[in-house]
Amino acid sequence: MSSLASERGNMNRLLIIIVAIFLPFAALSQQLTIRGKLLDTLRAQPVQGATISILSRVDSSLISFTMSNAKGEFAFTGIDKGSYRLLITHVNYHHISSYFETTSDKLLFDFGTISLGDKYKTMNEIVVQAEAA
Repeated sequence: MSSLASERGNMNRLLIIIVAIFLPFAALSQQLTIRGKLLDTLRAQPVQGATISILSRVDSSLISFTMSNAKGEFAFTGIDKGSYRLLITHVNYHHISSYFETTSDKLLFDFGTISLGDKYKTMNEIVVQAEAA
């Protein structure tokens, strides 16, 4: 009888050890990846060097930030599910702000292609007229 109780005790300890080892991996699996791509509206070219920030919707605290690469792509990994604000800024483009929520079971939140409007307008033609003095 005592050997049976001893075996059960050992099995319980082994089960606790296994759960303790794999529990952090289960918690990490609940984090998601957020990604997207930035394009210029006029030239349909990738926008490199834009700052993309994820802010908390509740208090606007900074969760994470990154910059777009040469292909205009950005990605965040290890973001917890919740309510956020995506803020995209670039010196040559209008800023974009978008609220989003990640409550589904999906581990990937893809914004797809986001078009950035150029801050500067191009004029077709300028005529300068002056009178001689």
